[in-house]
Amino acid sequence: DLAVLNISQNSLHFLPNTVGSITALKELVVEQNSLKSLPESLGQCSLIVKLVVTSNRLQQIPDCVSTLVKLIVLILKDNKIKEISSSITNLAQLKLLHLDQNYLACIPDYLGALTTMEDLDVSKNPFVQRFPAAL
Repeated sequence: DLAVLNISQNSLHFLPNTVGSITALKELVVEQNSLKSLPESLGQCSLIVKLVVTSNRLQQIPDCVSTLVKLIVLILKDNKIKEISSSITNLAQLKLLHLDQNYLACIPDYLGALTTMEDLDVSKNPFVQRFPAAL
């Protein structure tokens, strides 16, 4: 069964819904494409521990990501993400979160609820508000 899928540098504009049928998937790397979103079916890949979607066109963290409760590494560097949804707190095992080079205006307090986090990179964002004390 396919456990690691790297489909970087393919000029992809979308991922097919069939990606959700790769239920043994543990790592998905989709760097340097043109993705604006991820398919909801990705949430069916419940074994994913590492998701890397860098240098794409995501404007938000897709809702399906918050259902990947085994996720340990989430790298969404160099996209167009403007905010972090509170649903990210569902990722209770998350240790590494990289959101550098996006369009975040603030870091929400609820990120402090991610008590297992060891590595948070939010550099190169246009912050206009304070950094949460909980972090």
